[in-house]
Amino acid sequence: MDYRAIMITSDIFTLALVFLLLYSNVHLPQKDKSTIRLIRVLMLLTVTVASDLVTRLFIGTQGLFPRFLILSGLGLKYICATSTFAFYLRYLRTDFSNSDRLLPVNRYLTALRVTLGIFFIIMLLSSYFTHTLFWLDSYNHIFYGRFHSLTDIVMVLQVLILTLQVYPLYQVRKLDIGLRKRLIIYLGIILLAALADIPFPQFGFLYPAMVTSIYLIYINIHMALEKRTWENNLRLEKSRVEHLTWQIHPHFLFNSLLVIKELCAEDPQRAEQAVQDFADYLRDNLDAMNSNEMIPFEHELENVKHYVALEQADGSRNFDIVYDLKEKDFVLPALTVEPLVENAIRHGLKGISGGLVQIESWREEQEICIAVSDDGSGFREQTVQQGSRKSIGLQNVRDRLEAQCGGFLTIQSSSEGTRIIIHIPA
Repeated sequence: MDYRAIMITSDIFTLALVFLLLYSNVHLPQKDKSTIRLIRVLMLLTVTVASDLVTRLFIGTQGLFPRFLILSGLGLKYICATSTFAFYLRYLRTDFSNSDRLLPVNRYLTALRVTLGIFFIIMLLSSYFTHTLFWLDSYNHIFYGRFHSLTDIVMVLQVLILTLQVYPLYQVRKLDIGLRKRLIIYLGIILLAALADIPFPQFGFLYPAMVTSIYLIYINIHMALEKRTWENNLRLEKSRVEHLTWQIHPHFLFNSLLVIKELCAEDPQRAEQAVQDFADYLRDNLDAMNSNEMIPFEHELENVKHYVALEQADGSRNFDIVYDLKEKDFVLPALTVEPLVENAIRHGLKGISGGLVQIESWREEQEICIAVSDDGSGFREQTVQQGSRKSIGLQNVRDRLEAQCGGFLTIQSSSEGTRIIIHIPA
């Protein structure tokens, strides 16, 4: 059987798979640290498999240049394979911990892995002169030295150390049983391949096994992303319905129509403007229910002004509003600022004479902030968690921010008032 032809075919197929993975990750519009680490693993794996392919292609080809390519390919293959394990470990530690913060590893295991790597590189370099691992005859055929089995043993030890260093992930409480099982499969494939390479070094099971392991991770990541997208869309749809019920409720409609009726008799010009504000307010809210698109901040601000105008048209409401807008050129999910202003007016200033609502916007290094403040009596955090109208409104805003742009809310409340800040990634 022509093992060489089989392995060349296997290397070409493996290289094609690695290139596909590398291409799909490199061309992602946004790359987090976990993706960057995966790209590094794939680049090292590309060099490793390409070196193995070059070595197998030029075996038995006479000449100095083929000899140079074979010797260089052997060196790169072994060195990059050792480095790949280190980067693969780093990738697993961040991806499975769901955090950019690396989980701690045993420093003794790290020292042992580094020592094995240095020992292996020394053995590899010395083999060019001592033929302890491999040597070439005058026809550029590879012959394995008496200590060649050390290369496979070192690889197995590297995989075992990798498994032991990733073990803390298995103990992380937030990892469900499914994730733990997948972690065992990812590492088990590599460990079995490394063990199989000891009796059958001519087949080179390790590199296809690493690519298979990474492919399984990649598929699971995309399945998780699709599930998360579906859940976000479902939550957003639920948020729309709840917001429509919460926002345009009969009490508000009734009050607005009564105010317009009184203005028709007292001040027809103001009544006309109130009707326009009411129509624009309804249109903006209904439009937002039927769209997932982000809107310009100034568009959201117009909706805020329509609502404020309707509230100020009611003679029983006496409050001032101040705009301190240092940043206007950005987009955000619809119905995120207006509900906070409504909360401030209806709940923050409830039961007090007068009052002040302030809207601010500014840009920081990695985010844009919009703050809505009032000088009312504040509220307790428990109030937001008890299913009240206020809590429903805030939760709807949270859901829209998280689902559409990865934003979030922070709340500061005391007896001197409440300040809610929207954080949107810049």
